[in-house]
Amino acid sequence: MRVLVILCGFVATVAALSMRREDQHEKGHKVVPALFDGKCYYPTGDPHFPKNLEQYMGTWYQVAGTPFGPTASARCVKAEYKLTSAGSVAVTNTAKVGDRAIVANGTAYPQNNEYGRSGVLKVMFPGSPDDPCPGPNYIVQAYAHDHAVVQTPNWDVLYVLSREQHPGVAKIGEWIEHAVALGSNRTEIMEFDQNSC
Repeated sequence: MRVLVILCGFVATVAALSMRREDQHEKGHKVVPALFDGKCYYPTGDPHFPKNLEQYMGTWYQVAGTPFGPTASARCVKAEYKLTSAGSVAVTNTAKVGDRAIVANGTAYPQNNEYGRSGVLKVMFPGSPDDPCPGPNYIVQAYAHDHAVVQTPNWDVLYVLSREQHPGVAKIGEWIEHAVALGSNRTEIMEFDQNSC
């Protein structure tokens, strides 16, 4: 009997180890690193995020992500980041809903090292409700010169950002797959319209 139990355990272990990554994702066996501060779970920031924050500044277009709030029906979603003399980041988000332009101005503050050494910021907009999570709400999970995969705590909202307004369907698809591999829920991700802006 004991040999049978050990044999069954061995077979199950070998089967789990030999399962293809795609099968693991389909069955929900996805494990990604996170930080927990007693209140929220935070994705880990990309260790390759530039040490000089100035390199991340400029224009980013949201080409995919999880819709929420005003971006749920928006197109032409764009962010402009500018480093201030105080070391914070001036944020200007713009979008269009129908013919109406939406503009939101805020400030982002780099977070301390307990949440990661790079790519973790707290973005605040005047009049926004208090954030239930004390840590960063803008975590750059993956960074490259042409795109960034950005998450919020608990993987609630995903932003797939591009330096190009129209990077092409193939690139956007690759970036979405990368976001899924980093813990995003594929069924909640949509591409954002960047046409007629």
